[in-house]
Amino acid sequence: MTGNSLTGTPASPGYFTGKGYVVPKSEIWTFQPPKEPYVLVTETTSPDYFALMYQAGGIVTTTGGAASHAATVARELGKPAVVAVLNATQLLGGKMISVDGTNGIVSYQDFIEPKPETENWGKSLQWKLFKKYVLKDGD
Repeated sequence: MTGNSLTGTPASPGYFTGKGYVVPKSEIWTFQPPKEPYVLVTETTSPDYFALMYQAGGIVTTTGGAASHAATVARELGKPAVVAVLNATQLLGGKMISVDGTNGIVSYQDFIEPKPETENWGKSLQWKLFKKYVLKDGD
């Protein structure tokens, strides 16, 4: 993925790309997760976040370490995660995010919602990436 990247502590191995949603603790019980897998971005996690972590395809936190709640639960769920990513909650909301939990790298770029009315819609690179990584339909 081209764009910007942040680094943190590798917390759970694997790789996932999806739209990032910042969910502060005050919104845990009111956040409506999207139908497609997403990247959960938060300051920290606690048992209250379990349902959101279960639904997410990847997890990024601004605090924590290899033995943190986020890291432990992500490993148990088999979800890629990177913790201790400074400024994640300020930079990643609404972005297309790739979580590399093996190497502790979080890449991001602006998320552009694919538009069916766009000329060459079915052939556009954005649509192919959206299908492959968000809808997981392949090529």
